[in-house]
Amino acid sequence: MKRACPLFLPFSMIFLCCCVGTLAEANAPIHSIYTDRMDALAKNWPPSHAADWLKKLESVERPFFIQGVNTPGNETFIGLIQVQKIHAPLAKVFSTVEKYSEYTELFSDLLRSEVKERQGDRWIVASEQHIAVPFVPNERNEVNFTLSSRTAPERKIYRYQLIRSNHQKSNDGILVLEALSPNETLFTEIDFWDANYGIAKSLGVNRIWKDSMQGILQSDLALRIKAENPEWKNERVKKVSEEFSEKFDLEDFLKSRKTWDEVI
Repeated sequence: MKRACPLFLPFSMIFLCCCVGTLAEANAPIHSIYTDRMDALAKNWPPSHAADWLKKLESVERPFFIQGVNTPGNETFIGLIQVQKIHAPLAKVFSTVEKYSEYTELFSDLLRSEVKERQGDRWIVASEQHIAVPFVPNERNEVNFTLSSRTAPERKIYRYQLIRSNHQKSNDGILVLEALSPNETLFTEIDFWDANYGIAKSLGVNRIWKDSMQGILQSDLALRIKAENPEWKNERVKKVSEEFSEKFDLEDFLKSRKTWDEVI
């Protein structure tokens, strides 16, 4: 099975089924143990360990750096940091990220993705992800996004939180796009989510973590490849990103998980 757990929305896999009223009134995000910390990150970027992430990215022969973040007392509360350099201008990466309607053509097992409501720099994105586990319904979620580019003109920060879900208890995330040069962008994503895994939990904690890493890696690599090769058809981008994400041995990353204070 390629995706054996309800994983799991990295930045790209997010979902809304219906919206009522205003974003502030009817769609209040779910607060998690990481919400306040993530809000602080968005307001005070970069975090103290960001330079270390970049050094690790540049020291390995991989197109990415990924770090698991453990939550003491909850071994299936997934935390992931993923960093990569994209060889494309910030404006091109930004426009690629914003094309939510194309996500179903780029990301594995994603069945639907669309913006359902938008008010200025806040909006809701809807998506549905196929879950390849018998008797487990597809993943359906509603996620609130806020975009801030006020901290610096060469930086765009997406802050996103779960509103409601049929599997997830909470989902706190941040995506930061930063111009390193006129033709290079640093892509940093941090996600924390807790879920009711149901029967999928019988596959084991390491399987849940591995599939989570592989899922977020594939979607983020797809965004990178599309930004760097806008002339490529989405089908080709998806195939190449899936091949890349599946060939990497993630065992070392699974063994090197740390806590928030150690790596953020």
